[in-house]
Amino acid sequence: MSPIPWETELRAIVESEPSLGAAWLAEERREMVTMGLEQAFEAFPFGEGVQEPGLARIRRSVPLAVGTSRSPRLADQPQPVVFLFDPEAPTKVFAALGGNLPPLLWPSAEATRDGVLRDFAPYLAPPFRSAHHFSKIVRLGRGSLEELGFQSIDELVDVIAATEWWFDSRARWRSKELDDPWPADPTTASMIDLRVIEERAGADKPGARQSIAMRTLWSRSILIVEETRYGGVVFEMRYEPAPFVAALPAAGGGELSIPKDLPADLIASVVRSGTMTQAYLDERMAAGFDAHTAISLMEMRTGEPATFEALRKMIHTPETRDMGIALALDEGARGLLYELECDTDDQELRAQLAERLAFKVVGGGEAGEGDEDGEDAGDAEAEGGES
Repeated sequence: MSPIPWETELRAIVESEPSLGAAWLAEERREMVTMGLEQAFEAFPFGEGVQEPGLARIRRSVPLAVGTSRSPRLADQPQPVVFLFDPEAPTKVFAALGGNLPPLLWPSAEATRDGVLRDFAPYLAPPFRSAHHFSKIVRLGRGSLEELGFQSIDELVDVIAATEWWFDSRARWRSKELDDPWPADPTTASMIDLRVIEERAGADKPGARQSIAMRTLWSRSILIVEETRYGGVVFEMRYEPAPFVAALPAAGGGELSIPKDLPADLIASVVRSGTMTQAYLDERMAAGFDAHTAISLMEMRTGEPATFEALRKMIHTPETRDMGIALALDEGARGLLYELECDTDDQELRAQLAERLAFKVVGGGEAGEGDEDGEDAGDAEAEGGES
């Protein structure tokens, strides 16, 4: 009798369900598949809390079937899915998505036909959704470029592309494109069409925050790597809910507080280095405002009504007033400052706002006058706040 209680049932599912695109593994091939998974995972090691437990899971698990492969749209680099049995979770079947997704994040399913088709569907059968048609968006702070050891987000994304194989990272696009410009199947487009798309995808929107977007390979979610005005890096994730797969250890110990429905191939993008979550930002804000907390708020919740309300409170508080006004100007929130100037009974604040909001002629001149083209420094400053 097989030590795997549901092996016969899973084999029947694999051999009768064409949507899985899977083939059952002969016993003599299983060790070879395990070695391949181990080598791929060791190619770009993670931290201690991820690497050692991940290798332990690979070594104790039994590969049972190899399923459909998925390749980045602009590269021939197929990544197969492997279905496995982990003796420490004997009622579940696991899916290793490609070679080096951390094993702690392998999605799992009930070892039944309904369970396999339902729980693996977010990874094996997702559509190419528009960037504007995802039901969930979350923003996470990743620290500054300097702290991460990069000169630009271009360098950061290049490293992600080289080491994190669960991204469709060749088909990326920058801030001027508001949606994924690449076809789901690039083989249907001509070389000229692809060249035009490449030129469009590489353009930045003037005045916007610099960003590079790409999809994950499995859930087809979107990751936007954004460089903020303050030198920080924010990951914006757009996705559809997927079954929660594992608790993720935080860099400083404990568990990282991330949405429970985040797909595995997005969770994997924050395994390396520190992460500022929305929950941690809330804790910092409850403890009081300092420059770091205020900047983190602007980076992670830009343009939200609650963010403008926080700016309002900062400007009404003498100790944080200068910082609040400076941040409001950086964010292009001049309307908020005009409103405060009109509504406040604090004459000192009104005078300070009037001075900061006064239009000045480019190159010198009297306050309140525009330049020769009818455009003023205040307008230029406001345009710089566009995100």
